[in-house]
Amino acid sequence: MAGRRLATYLQSDDHLHPEGAAPPVWDTPRRRNVGQTRPMVREEFEALWAEQAKHHPTLLTPDLKARIEAVALAQRPTFFRARTVGADDLEPGAPRALKAEWLTQRFEMLQLVNALRLERGNQRELDPDERAKAIAYLEAERRPTWAGLRAAIGVGRSDRFTHERGEKSTVRGNATEAALGAALGPAWDALSEATRETIRAEIGRAWHRIEYRPTKGAAILEIRDHFGIAAERAALAERARTEWGLPSEAAEALARIDLPDGAARHSLAAMRNLLPLLESGTPYMTAVERVYGARRDSGPPLDRLPVPNASELHRIEDTWVRDRMAALLAGIRNPTVLRTLGELRKVVNTLLRAHGRPDMIRLEFARDLKQSAEERRETDKRQRERERARDEARKKVAELGKPAEGPEGEENVLRWLLCNEQGGRCPYSGDPISCADALDASATQIDHVFPVSRSFDDSQANKVLCFARENAAKGRRTPFEWLSGDADRWTHLTTIVWPQMKNAGWPDAKRRRCLKATLEDPETDEAGFTNRQLVDTAFIARAARPYLGLLFGGGQEGVNAVQPVPGRATALLRRAWGIGLGRLLDGAAESGPKVRDDLRHHAIDALAVALTSPRTVAELSRWWQRRETGLRPPGFHLPWPGFREQAKAAVEAILVSHRVQAKLSGPLHEETRLGDTGQREAAGSAIYVKRKAVADLSASEILSTPEDGRDAWIADAGVRQAILDHLAANGLVLERRQRGAAPDAASARRLKALLAQEIRLKLTETTRNRWVEKGIAAGRGPVIRRVRLHIRRKEGVMRVHAAENIHAELGPGSNDHIAIYRHGETVRYEVVTKRTALVRVRRGEPAVLPEHPEGGRLVMALRPRDVLSRETDGTRHFALVRKVNAAGRIFYKPLHSVNEPKPEVSLGPSCVHDGWCKVAVDPIGRWKPAR
Repeated sequence: MAGRRLATYLQSDDHLHPEGAAPPVWDTPRRRNVGQTRPMVREEFEALWAEQAKHHPTLLTPDLKARIEAVALAQRPTFFRARTVGADDLEPGAPRALKAEWLTQRFEMLQLVNALRLERGNQRELDPDERAKAIAYLEAERRPTWAGLRAAIGVGRSDRFTHERGEKSTVRGNATEAALGAALGPAWDALSEATRETIRAEIGRAWHRIEYRPTKGAAILEIRDHFGIAAERAALAERARTEWGLPSEAAEALARIDLPDGAARHSLAAMRNLLPLLESGTPYMTAVERVYGARRDSGPPLDRLPVPNASELHRIEDTWVRDRMAALLAGIRNPTVLRTLGELRKVVNTLLRAHGRPDMIRLEFARDLKQSAEERRETDKRQRERERARDEARKKVAELGKPAEGPEGEENVLRWLLCNEQGGRCPYSGDPISCADALDASATQIDHVFPVSRSFDDSQANKVLCFARENAAKGRRTPFEWLSGDADRWTHLTTIVWPQMKNAGWPDAKRRRCLKATLEDPETDEAGFTNRQLVDTAFIARAARPYLGLLFGGGQEGVNAVQPVPGRATALLRRAWGIGLGRLLDGAAESGPKVRDDLRHHAIDALAVALTSPRTVAELSRWWQRRETGLRPPGFHLPWPGFREQAKAAVEAILVSHRVQAKLSGPLHEETRLGDTGQREAAGSAIYVKRKAVADLSASEILSTPEDGRDAWIADAGVRQAILDHLAANGLVLERRQRGAAPDAASARRLKALLAQEIRLKLTETTRNRWVEKGIAAGRGPVIRRVRLHIRRKEGVMRVHAAENIHAELGPGSNDHIAIYRHGETVRYEVVTKRTALVRVRRGEPAVLPEHPEGGRLVMALRPRDVLSRETDGTRHFALVRKVNAAGRIFYKPLHSVNEPKPEVSLGPSCVHDGWCKVAVDPIGRWKPAR
């Protein structure tokens, strides 16, 4: 604000008068989303209050000020539930310990040291002297490395540890002990052992209270703002002085300490029980078995999988099963994993009823086969380059006087890296980001391209550095949802800013994310989509193995019966056997991309997983080794003769099951708001108006007029003509497509490109003179960014505001079902919106009426994902309901198809005369007539 008050800054029109000229208002930068930080607003409030209190001291009291601040300036806290941290599986009911706890850090460090082996020779353990030196090194260093550990215990630089991976140079140590020593320096060593033990026991929880405020009996953890953090740090410093006897300088340093965030695997109680054994050098698993017994003891095998829901555990009669399920669910906090286990239970229990218990289950895990030497070198090289970049960023941050260590330092390093890869530009405005702004939390913020609340993706691949004002304007939207409606800005970003950022090093995957029209679209961002899914898949597979193991008695028996299969092995086997879906059904090349628009590819995956034995993996590895050495081995042997032909027949017979959308949830109407013009036509139609971006207009909307009977047209004739003139000037003359004719994709792309350009309204002499009277010399007309569309509707529109003229369309997504009735030979139907269905249910009525008001008994009710079937010429056909519209059309697609058909195909309610009926498909693909 350059020293000005907020009001002066916002009201200033200096930017409207470059070089003293007064351009027309439409040629000036738009003043939307002007950036204001919370400190700016608070500073302005304090100044206004201080000045006005001089004139109204009796009215503007401190109590009134506090009340106004609470209403107008208080920031709504961010919080999470403590139970989401999870419970310990060794001590049922005990919460997991904090990572910041000294005991946690000591426990995890000893767990690593006790498992370390040197790769040379027979992978020998560390001797007592080496073990003591390793512990001393890992507790003293803030960022211990494998190289440093080798030097500390006195082994050669060429020696490697079994846990060492070439792509990662750092090793886990006791971060809390190291942080205490670094923060307090000589003062830490000067304290008595008793005082040090007290601080070690208390510092983890004290640090956690700095970041999080427990409320409602510690059931809710509220993330503190910077005022709360400052107050807690001051309280910790005071406690360090008075209770622990630290000098003032050391107490202040202790209050600024940064410790690891997050939760450990076990509770403090469990770690205290296990720690004496770990201190003596006992391996972790041996210690667990000695203290808590053999965790792999088996129980009775189950006939069915129990419900994976903690609230349903009391229904399990067998105590052993109930305890195992409680331990399993205690470690799962991801709701996606719980939902998937629920669906897994449906499939497995259906298979058990149909075929009985299997001898073995194979479960695919997202693991790689052993990489080749070249692949390992490339992986190591990329990791080393990333680590060098982080180290260089850390040095730069420190040179600028900003924290470079701890959580705040890690954020600063990430800010620096993001700013550099973006070429020092904000991806949402295109404005340059200076070094100072990049490290200033009030100026810039780290934004998630896909909001975490919607994507659960907190990886660096989903992060950009942008100005705080842009992040505030973006909110919980994706860049496409936020910006694509502004054609000028979107075109500027996509054609100028982002390509320049890409040339500067911005990953193309991030650019593709910004361009994505939908959050989950594997076709346009397969890498990002796959990475998000693999995170969930890893958790799911990890939880599914002990869950499925209960069918075999759990424990060791369950582990033996549910075998993990490395995911990359199954992919290589599909290629080696030639059973990729594209090749199997259509004869496509096996080396082509995996067919993902046909859901039956999951069945191919399952077949490959079932046949992936350890022996097969070993043979596959040797086969590929021969290929990599330049030999041409014969084709990889098939499991049995006729394997491909049998697989093809089985895949073609698959009926893919879908979960029906029977739940009354989702939007009751479309989001686009309409206004009622008050115009009514003789045929009973009403005319509504809405605004639409020029870039989103269709050819039909541009060509249509009120007289030609179409449903949508541009309301302003001058605007419509300006658009047509712009298109004609660029060589595109629109013509109405004949009914039934295939769309011209090239013309559609050309139209989209031209509409994204700047289109201006013709400046008439009358308008020019009116602006001259106001002192503005206008040389050209305003840019047309949005147009008013008139739309004609007989039905399917609802009022959404009692007082204002705000309406909304009941589009396809807002229809709950279509009910089809038969009255003799007459077929009647009723399309019921979600809103109507909800009203009926709340009244205690059925959502689907058993009889039509005009007569007729219910034949069937169809919702999205219901299945229709009929038999013709001895062949049974199936169709998956996609949606229904207000006119009673039932849009469908094949059961196995992922994509929507183009052009769309639909049936009318009279389909019941053609033999179509509703069927139910169970989780393993068996069908029967629906009730």
